[in-house]
This record gives sequence, C-alpha cells and structure tokens, in this order.
Amino acid sequence: MDKLTAFAIVKAARTLIQGVNVSASDSTVAQYKAAFARMERQGLTPEKISGTGRSFFFYRAALVHHVASQIRETLAVTDRAAKQGRLDEWEHGVNRLEQLSRGLDRYKPDPDGKHLDQRVISHWAVEVEKRERAGQTIHSHSKRTRLRGLPDDWRNQMFENAKRSKYLDAIAVLAATGARPAELEKGITVNLTRENTLTFTIIGVKTHNGKYGQEIRKLEIAANSVVTKHLLDRVQEHGQLRIVANAGSLSDYARYLGKKTFPSLKKAVSAYCFRHQFAADLKAEGMESADVSAALGHCVDETQSYYASGRSARGSSGVQKVVGTREVREKTPEKMHQLSMGKSYEISLSR
Repeated sequence: MDKLTAFAIVKAARTLIQGVNVSASDSTVAQYKAAFARMERQGLTPEKISGTGRSFFFYRAALVHHVASQIRETLAVTDRAAKQGRLDEWEHGVNRLEQLSRGLDRYKPDPDGKHLDQRVISHWAVEVEKRERAGQTIHSHSKRTRLRGLPDDWRNQMFENAKRSKYLDAIAVLAATGARPAELEKGITVNLTRENTLTFTIIGVKTHNGKYGQEIRKLEIAANSVVTKHLLDRVQEHGQLRIVANAGSLSDYARYLGKKTFPSLKKAVSAYCFRHQFAADLKAEGMESADVSAALGHCVDETQSYYASGRSARGSSGVQKVVGTREVREKTPEKMHQLSMGKSYEISLSR
C-alpha cells in the first residue's frame, strides 16, 4: 500500500467517527456492549435481530458505538507507531482501520444529521417491507398498543381523576398536544390567540441542537374538548400560562393515574399514550403526513409511522394550524418499496 492511499484511509477513518460516542453515559455504553455481544454471538445484523423499530435503532447504535470505539483505539495505536517510526505496526494499523471502516459502510454514523438531509431510508423500514412481503407479522411492543381496550373518553376520565393533583395542567397539555413529558421540563406556554383558540408553544427535545426534529413548534388548537376548555379558562383567568413539570415525576403520576382510572386494564397507561392518541386523531382527520410529523416534533415523516394509526382515533384533535422550525422531509411508500427491491432512485422533496 502506498503512503498516499494509507494517509487517505487514516483521514477517512477520523472523519467517519467524528462526533460519535462523545456523550454516551457509562450505563448506555454498558448496554451497547451487551447488545453488540448478542449480535456477534448470534451472527445477526441490527435489523435481523430486531422485532421492532425501537430495538433496531438501539442495536444499530450499539454496532456503531462498538466499531467507532475500535477505530478510535486503532487510530491511537497507529499514531504512536508513526511517531516512533515503527512502519510495520503502522501499516498493520492502517489495514485494520480500512477493515473497521468497511464495517460501518451499511450503518454510517450520523451525528450531524446529514442523512436526514439526504433522505436516507432506514434499514428497518426496508426490513419491515421484506417481512410483510414474505407474509410475516411484525409484532409491536410499543406504547401505541396500549391504546387498545381504552374507552373513547379515556383522556377525559383520567383528567377528571387528576383534578386534585398538582399535575392537572400538565395532564391537560399532554392530552391536548401529544407533547413528550420531557418537553414539559422546558416549559410549554399557552396563549389565547383568538376566540376559543389556544396556541401552544413547545420547545422540542431529541433535537441535538437543532440537527433533528423541530426545535420549536406551535400548535393552534380550538378549545372544543374538556381539557382544552380547562386550559382556556386558566388562560382567561391568568393570562399566558407556562406549564412546567419534571418528566420522571409526571410519567410516574400518569402511570398511577392510569392504574387508578382503569384498574382492570392489563397494560399500563403511560404519559406517552396521550402522544399516541394525539397522533391517531390527527391521522384520522386526514391531516397531511408532513403536518402530523411537525405536530409531533419530527422532521422526517417516516418517524410518525411508529405511532398509532387513525384506526385508534377517539375524537377531534381540534388542531387548526401547525408551525415548525424545520421543513419535514417526506419518504413515500413507493420509495421504500423500490429500496426494498434493490432498485435505485433519485431522492427529491415532494413538497
């Protein structure tokens, strides 16, 4: 191998892992190591070992973490060998870097969100397409399945049972907007913008400093439900509201409230059930896929497919307008089918 080629391999390896694994906690690293060990032991890729989209992205992250760590360690050894003039060791390190880098060809790290801009379709979406074409059932263990068995007015019943709680306004916001519990830690503001219409301003989480999702989204919602009428009364009485709650405490309370309201239900009602119900209502109303995604705080419309379908709708969302800080990138079923069949196509914005 000539030196120019070797230097190019080293440079490419540095670029490949830039920004990867820089903020993973010790507990997360331990989980990644265990997950990678399972994949290696069974000889399976992230999409083959997974049964849900959530597990696919976890196993994918575990693989990327492992290979990036190996690259980082090999770079350190190779750099020392180069400085000390140990050419044989240096060449061995370069060969190792080339091999490791090829291991990430299929699952390239994306710390800067560049793949979102290029509209890369996830391998899990392709795997789901293949399994469904083969007649296999994709089992879901996600929170959206917990909506099954709940009565049409389950949100109102939980709200009524929360009336003596300090979390009453927070539960109302979850029910009205489908916000994540963590977004209430940043505070969600509620304003009266016109007669009987509230505007909710939500500062997004999972955005990685604006690289993903919607950094800020605003939802205009008609006060036509029990929870929105409650918030309307609160705004009319006090002016602008800013509702804040600890995510962990709110999630614990939502589970307690669900158990109290529906003691015979086998599956727990969580704070995220409000989010899945909100998504289902929007889909049933015929809202455009991109607008549903923006309302949920996403910037790629494929993500909202992991939420409950319109068949689980239980009423009107009252949403009249959605404004996000980023344009939603759309991925149509036709493109996903083409990719699953091994065909290439040009990716372009559909709106």
